[in-house]
Order: sequence, then C-alpha cells, then structure tokens
Amino acid sequence: MDNSKENLILQQQSSIPSFLTKTYDILENSNYSDIIQWNQDGKAFIIKKPYEFAKKILPKYFKHNNYTSFIRQLNIYDFHKIKNELGKHEFKHNFFQKEKKHLLCEIKRKSIEQQEQLEENNQIQSQYKINLYQPIIIHN
Repeated sequence: MDNSKENLILQQQSSIPSFLTKTYDILENSNYSDIIQWNQDGKAFIIKKPYEFAKKILPKYFKHNNYTSFIRQLNIYDFHKIKNELGKHEFKHNFFQKEKKHLLCEIKRKSIEQQEQLEENNQIQSQYKINLYQPIIIHN
C-alpha cells in the first residue's frame, strides 16, 4: 500500500469518535454476546440485558455506567430504535454494520439544531401523553 492510501486510512480512523469505535468493539467481543450482540443480518444490534450492560460493560469502556447516557449518545449519532419481536432494545444506523468497521467514518453527529428540535419534540410529546389507566373526567 502506498503512503497516500495509508495516510488516508489513518486520517479516517482518527476522525471516528471514540464512542462509535468503543461501541463497535463491544459488539465484536464474543464474551458479551449474552448481553449485547449484532442482530441476524448484522445491520443492527440488540441489547438483550440492559441492566447487565450498564453494570458490567459500560464501565469497562466508558467513564460511567449510565444506560440512559449511552442511549442519548446513540441518538446524537442518529441511531434509531427499531421494533424487536422479543421486546429487546434494538438499534440501527445505516453505517454501523457487522464486519464493516470502515463505514464508521461516515457517521456524523446531529447538528445542534437537530438535537434541540428532537428534544423539543420529545417534551411536547410527553406533555400530551394520556395515561390510559387514569379516568378522564368530562365536565358539562
């Protein structure tokens, strides 16, 4: 490989956020497959045991054991939670795939405006959620 190709690869790897590389490394570690693993087609990953993931794995790779913070980071990088038949936590990003670590350089953070809009939408949604178990009282 000539120097220009090698330099380009090194430059791309250094521009990949550590959150993404650490998350990818976790998934590549077969010791964790009972807690977190790639889905069948390798285009998403499943956190099968969130509590164990937070207590056993997060502190080894990150400076915390906060599952919510991990999910917030996924949202910042535009990962999407997808429906899983078993009710497990499954997340997808088009450039985060098994055996395609080279695609990580394509993943970008959402802009500040996108993040603020998402937070605002979430706040609005939570204000209008109806508790289905709480009786609704209608006054005439």
